[in-house]
Amino acid sequence: MVEGLFEVQGLDRGAAILHNLLDDLVYRVHSNLGRRALGKLREGMFVAARIVPVHPDTDAWMVSGNLATYPPGDGSELAQVAVQTLAVNPQLLRRDPEMLCMAWEMQVEARADFVGLFGTDLLVLDPAEAHVRLREYHRHRQEEVLAELDDEAAAQARSSGPSLDELSSLPEELVDAGDIAVICDKTEGICYYAWLRPPRRTVRRSRSDP
Repeated sequence: MVEGLFEVQGLDRGAAILHNLLDDLVYRVHSNLGRRALGKLREGMFVAARIVPVHPDTDAWMVSGNLATYPPGDGSELAQVAVQTLAVNPQLLRRDPEMLCMAWEMQVEARADFVGLFGTDLLVLDPAEAHVRLREYHRHRQEEVLAELDDEAAAQARSSGPSLDELSSLPEELVDAGDIAVICDKTEGICYYAWLRPPRRTVRRSRSDP
């Protein structure tokens, strides 16, 4: 099952060609109620819908439930809804194999930047200092990305994305902790742990020792 926000790209022989704003994939969608059920759709409109695959060996999908339709003018607002949805549920992007491959490449670059900036993939710091260093890291990453955009796109990215403080915020349960470990893992990305220092080694003495 796929739930998404779709842009109608057209109608073809009773099927609607829908581009999902959440995974950037295009679906060929039918209705078990016949062509009339999709007849109200027009190219450029948007649809909120749930679809299910007809059969694994085909690229055909079937509408499940009702369609909520939106006019073309609602596109900008729905795009923002899609961005907010993906920020909370980034796993939705994994349905697109090309975007998944791109995400892994970005993960490699992000870790390389972390290690290049700090000289290690593990920082052990108190929460206040960890926030400062993470802010430094995200500013570095942000400047790299914005440098590749034109002025208008860069300004829009600054105003629409999360702030540096939001990006560098720590899990609430660690804000008042002692030292914490910040690890930039090659698979999991940036992870936070309460730091447990290894115990000091003690030397056992025999009873005859002074």
